[in-house]
Amino acid sequence: MSLLPCKRCGRTDPRKMIGLMNLWFGRFLELPLEGGYFYLCPACYAELVVPHLADVRQQVLEVHPHLRRHLEREREADERERQAGQAEADEPEPPALES
Repeated sequence: MSLLPCKRCGRTDPRKMIGLMNLWFGRFLELPLEGGYFYLCPACYAELVVPHLADVRQQVLEVHPHLRRHLEREREADERERQAGQAEADEPEPPALES
């Protein structure tokens, strides 16, 4: 399977390309508002999209408010996981056995 090249720089790597919906992310490349997908390489994605992810997320939540509950559950699960990891790190190590 071959992927289309990066819409910005033309590079392609089937294992690293990032597919994005034109509807949500096309504006960062000044693409016309239409359906479909396009691909970016990791470097172009980091430069063009990552700085705007919070805004895109907010817009998606405005259109699909039911996703808010899902994201809140994910955030709570991540927090519980982080706290569990912190609790393990805070436990004192057992004394070393003398030989």
